[in-house]
This record gives sequence, C-alpha cells and structure tokens, in this order.
Amino acid sequence: MIIIYLAVMAVIFYVGGIYRDMPVTALFIAEAVMLLLLMIQTITARRKINCFFKKNTAYAIKNTPSKREALFRNGSRFTLLKLSCNVKSFYAENDKAKAKKYRFFIPSGGEKSIYPAVTGEYCGILKTRIYNVKIKDCFGITGAGTKACAEGSIVILPCEKPLKLIKRTTPSDYDREVTESLMHSGTDSHEVHQLRLYRYGDPVKNIHRNLSARTDEIYYKEYKATESSSAKLFVDIKGLSEKDIEERDVFYELCSSVILGIFDCLGAVEAQWYNGSKREKMTLKERAGIRNILARLYSCKTDKSADISDMDKAENSFMLNASLELYADKRHIFTFSRESWEEQIKTEEFII
Repeated sequence: MIIIYLAVMAVIFYVGGIYRDMPVTALFIAEAVMLLLLMIQTITARRKINCFFKKNTAYAIKNTPSKREALFRNGSRFTLLKLSCNVKSFYAENDKAKAKKYRFFIPSGGEKSIYPAVTGEYCGILKTRIYNVKIKDCFGITGAGTKACAEGSIVILPCEKPLKLIKRTTPSDYDREVTESLMHSGTDSHEVHQLRLYRYGDPVKNIHRNLSARTDEIYYKEYKATESSSAKLFVDIKGLSEKDIEERDVFYELCSSVILGIFDCLGAVEAQWYNGSKREKMTLKERAGIRNILARLYSCKTDKSADISDMDKAENSFMLNASLELYADKRHIFTFSRESWEEQIKTEEFII
C-alpha cells in the first residue's frame, strides 16, 4: 500500500513539473484525494480490529509478576503499521492506576500478541483492561479510534502459609481417668472414644446422665463412630470494608492460612460463608483447590445483616470473622493482629 501511495505522489509531482502552467489548485486537489484515501483506509480498518485476552481469568501469587497474553486481530485488507493501545490494571474502578502504552503493527488478516506484565500487591481480583485502541495510516497523517477493548481478571492469591494446628490424638488425662472409672463400675463404654464436658449443640441423647447427676457438670459421651476427620470453617465477612483494600488483604491472608492449616491437620475442610442472603460452601480435598475457594470469596458481596449465629453445631467447626478472631466449637481461641499476623502464623500453635 505504501508503494502505491508513493507511486501516485511521484506521478503527480512529475506531471506538475512537465506542465508548469498547470494550476496549483490541481495539485492540491490531487493531494486532497490522497488524504481522503488514507482516511478511508483508517475508517474501514478500525471496524475490523478485535482484541481479547486468551484466558478471561488467570491466577497469580501476590507480589509476583505475571504476564497475560492479549491477542489483536486485523480483519481488514490493509496492513496496519501503526496501532497503539493502553493497558492498565486496577482493583477498583476509581483506582488511579498508571497505564502502559503499546505500539505495534498487524499485517492484513493477521494477528499480534502482546504480553503486559501485571503484579498484584494485595489479595483480591485484579482487573486488566485494554482500551484507547487507535490506528494510523502508513504515513501517520490520519488516525482513528476503535471500539476495540478487552477486560480480564487475575485472581491474586496469598503465599501458602498454613496455620499450625495439632490434632489431639488421645483424650486428656482427666477424661481417661473418668472413662476407666466407668469401665470398672460396670458401665458400657467400650465404644466411647472420650468423655468431655457438654458443648452447646451436642446431641442430648449422648449426655452421660449418671456421671452428670453425680457432679455439677454435664458430661458428653463421644463415640468413635462420631469422630470426624474433617472440619468446617465459617468465614464471617460481615463488617469487612470494601474500600479498605489493606484490611481485606490481611483478612484473606489469614483465611488462606486457617483453611490450609485445617486441611494439613485433618485432610479435608469445608469452607462456608454468606453471599448476600445465601450460604455458599466449598470443600477442599486437595491443596490446589484453595484458589477456587478464595476466588469465590473475593467476588462475594458483604452482607452487613447476615447472621451466622445459626452455624452448624457439628464437631470440629471453626469460625474466622472480619475482626480476625478465630473460634473453635464456639470457643474463642485467638485474635490476630493486623500488624503482626505474619509473625503470629509462624509462632502460634493450636491444639484441636
């Protein structure tokens, strides 16, 4: 196309040199025609430009550079020597993210890939947008903007830092003494795993009535058949501010650590949370599944009126709330600090 334009321009000036008496207006008209042809080219080509991300959703570790592949297609009959676009990444629409500009060419009917590098500083969903796509003719004289744009998401995951949870394999010395005394007294306890104090929500039928009647405490019989090898974690996001991204970042870091800690300790964990007025749940059976749980948590909306007081009363149930308080079987066991949570994860151990 450039050769054709140059040839036409050469002919115009050659003819103008031979016929010096040719009006100057004719030369201006010829150049205007050339300019019109260039404008027609850009206007025609801009309707044939498409761009999109090859993967709409990708995963990346926090503070780790990740490259996304964006593909541009030129469906026109013209080779685009000058195409430009802006790419920016942001957590929220009002983020003042700095955009990076790309310039490249695309042959007629061809494709071109660009690989913008993205780094997420906080846990959450980082959006990457391609916008302000413009093309210019081969001389750079005329240009036109297109409607081509694309948007993709990157789920920024925390580094795997499991909380140290230790499973209690044997009952306490006191519970063992009580169980042995019951066996010597003729009470049928060969199926009892341990005796412990009654907790709110335990089935009433398993209360040890004889022992409870002789003491001031209510004792509960825990059978081997009811011993669970998994746990439930209730993630209470009520009160989690959408504006404070640093606050949410710490919460998701701790959420990941608790889930992975329970998984490493018990082999399976079911995470539950409220998304609006609906309870959602996902079960982690393999370590790689943590990214799907976090992706769902990132996208759920905070419901300030959600009430989790009706959470399941099953054994091995945990709860983490937006105040970074961790509960086990409705018993408060620890409150994490936003400033020193990393050190607490490394040093604290919990027996469950």
